[in-house]
Amino acid sequence: MRTLNAIARVLTDQGKSAVGARFTLQIYRLKNAKWLNLATKATDAKGIWRASVSLQLADSLQAPALRLIEGGNPTTRVLAQQVRFTYSASKQVLGADFGVIERLGNTAYQLKASSSSFRAGHTVAGQPKRADVSAAVLIRNMTVISGNAIPTTGTSSPGAVAAASTVAQPHGVLADNFDAEMIRFKARETELQLAIFQKDRQLAARKVEFTSATKRITELQKDLSLSKVSETRLKNENQQFVNEAGRKVAIQDIAANIGTEIDAANKKLRKENRPYRFGRIEIDLKGTVSPDGQKMALANRVDLEKLQSGVSLPGVLMEILPTRTPSVESTGVKVPDVTGLTETAVRRLLQAVGLRLDPVSKSVGDNSRVPIGQSMQQTPEKGSELPRNNTVLVVFAAPEPPEENDS
Repeated sequence: MRTLNAIARVLTDQGKSAVGARFTLQIYRLKNAKWLNLATKATDAKGIWRASVSLQLADSLQAPALRLIEGGNPTTRVLAQQVRFTYSASKQVLGADFGVIERLGNTAYQLKASSSSFRAGHTVAGQPKRADVSAAVLIRNMTVISGNAIPTTGTSSPGAVAAASTVAQPHGVLADNFDAEMIRFKARETELQLAIFQKDRQLAARKVEFTSATKRITELQKDLSLSKVSETRLKNENQQFVNEAGRKVAIQDIAANIGTEIDAANKKLRKENRPYRFGRIEIDLKGTVSPDGQKMALANRVDLEKLQSGVSLPGVLMEILPTRTPSVESTGVKVPDVTGLTETAVRRLLQAVGLRLDPVSKSVGDNSRVPIGQSMQQTPEKGSELPRNNTVLVVFAAPEPPEENDS
C-alpha cells in the first residue's frame, strides 16, 4: 500500500463540533516497539479531522495498528483506537475511519495496564459517540459510582485530568470498558427519581391545600346550617307577625260589641218578662296588645295551649257595668220566685231586679226534703210588686242544733 487516508469527526462532551482541535495520527511499529507519529492536523469548522500519509509497508496484506491522540502530560491522551478500514488494491490506498468521537475533556480517565510487563496505561480521552447518551456529561455530573468519588470540578488541562484520573483509578472508580447502557440507565433512574421527588412535593402541597379546603368546606357547611336555622326562625316569626297583624282589632270595638250583645240580651229578658237581667260583668281578654294600646289580637288555640301549660299571657281586663234605670216607675218591681235557691243565688237575683234580701234560717230535720242551705219560703210571694230597694224575707233550711247533755 502506498497511501493512508484517515478521517474522524470529533464532538465535545456537550455534543458540539470540536473546532480547531489538533490531533495526531499514530502507527505502531513492531521494529521500534512503540507508537510513531504519522500526521498532526486540526479539525475544521464541522469538527472533521483529515490526514493523508504516504506509506511504504513491507507486508501490504495486513492493516496497521492506528490510533488518534492529542497532547497530554505526563501521559498520552488517546482519542480513538477503534477504526474501520477500506482498501483499494488497484490504487493501493488504505482508508481508515475512526467514526464520530466524543471528546471526554475533563472527564478523561486513566487506563491501567493489566500486566506489569506493559508500560503504564494511557489516558482515555474519547469514545464513540452514541445518539442517546453522553457519557462525558454523565461522568462529570456523577458524584459517587461504586462508593468512590469522582472529581467534578477542576482545571481543564490534560495534565490535571490525567492526575485526577490516576488518583481515582486505584479505587476502581472507572473501568477500562465503560458500559454506556449502565450510564444511560442510571441517568434515566436519576431523572425519574427527580421527577418522583417533584411529584411528591406537588402531592404534599396538594394534600395541604385539600386539607385546608376540606376544613373550610366544613366551616361553610356549619355556617350554612346555622343560616338555614336562623332563616327558618325568621320566616316563622315573620309569618306569626303577619298573622297577628291580621287578627288584631280595635279594643274599643271589642268592648262595644260585647256591650251591644249584653244590651240585646237584657232587652230579650225584659220582653219575655224575666224577673232578672245582666248587670256588672268582668271579661278577661287574653292576647297581644299593640304598642299604642289601641288594637289587640285575641289568643288563638296555640296560645290557649300555652296558657294551659302555665305560660302567662298578656291581656286586658274589661268591666261592663249596667246602666242605672230611673226610679220613677210607678208599678214597682215584681218579686221573683227564689224558692230552692241558695242564699248567694237569691241575693244576686234580688239585686238584679232592684230588691234586697232579708235572710232567716229555720232548722229542719234529717228527713226534710229541702236540702240544707236552700230557700224554703219567701215573703212577699212571687209575682208580688214591691217598690225598688225594698226587702224580701227568705227562709233558708238549716241543720238542727246538736242536743245538749244534762250532765
